[in-house]
Amino acid sequence: MFNLVPLSLRSIHRWPDLFSDDFFKTNLDSFKTDISETDKEYVIEAELPGFTKADIEVNYRHGDLSISAKREELSEENNDTYLRKERRTGHVMRTFVFENIDAENIKAEYKDGVLYVNLPKKEVTPAEVRKIEIN
Repeated sequence: MFNLVPLSLRSIHRWPDLFSDDFFKTNLDSFKTDISETDKEYVIEAELPGFTKADIEVNYRHGDLSISAKREELSEENNDTYLRKERRTGHVMRTFVFENIDAENIKAEYKDGVLYVNLPKKEVTPAEVRKIEIN
């Protein structure tokens, strides 16, 4: 017969976690975002250092707010003995779902590597109760 030994949780925790290794992470996977809420609005602060205002796009459609940024970089170096060209591109995007947003008055500002998006809430009126006659 086989000599099977059950695994304990302790032995599993000693296995290397390959996917937590920095090899699998890139700087452009995502970006850090803080979302706060007041009675009147939601405020998003998205950290996008290294991007310019022209690199960033903010869209709101059917309750979904998407923030995306794309960067393309080309560096070229010439010397008498060699020519070097390097290209680097990256794209990040996150989408957030909100309800009761006044889409006409959403405002965004990009300052010092941080994108600020203000999403004013629509004023929600309580649903009217209507009595229905039973025949």
